[in-house]
Amino acid sequence: MPYLGKIECPLCDREVDVSTNRSGMAYGRCAPCGFSWQLKSERGNRLLLAKVRRFEDPDAAPPAPKSAAPEPRESREIPEPQPTPAKPATAAKRGGSFGFWGSVNNG
Repeated sequence: MPYLGKIECPLCDREVDVSTNRSGMAYGRCAPCGFSWQLKSERGNRLLLAKVRRFEDPDAAPPAPKSAAPEPRESREIPEPQPTPAKPATAAKRGGSFGFWGSVNNG
């Protein structure tokens, strides 16, 4: 039962997988709408197979042609690190701890 490719469902126009049975006749089933078919005549089989978008096995496909190496573009990195700004002086810390709602406990 080799897989052939995809075709639109006659009822709902969604993609459906098409395969062939042992005798070479195409069949398929649309899961969303439940429509299924199996062709029994040579003429119908030829007409349907002409509409199938064939599946290309990635292992059997020829390798992609090698193109010229892309030219390097300008780097987005900053060439020299910028000096870090000085930290502002912090306010003197008050004694005590903060309570549940942010109030100061001097206890």
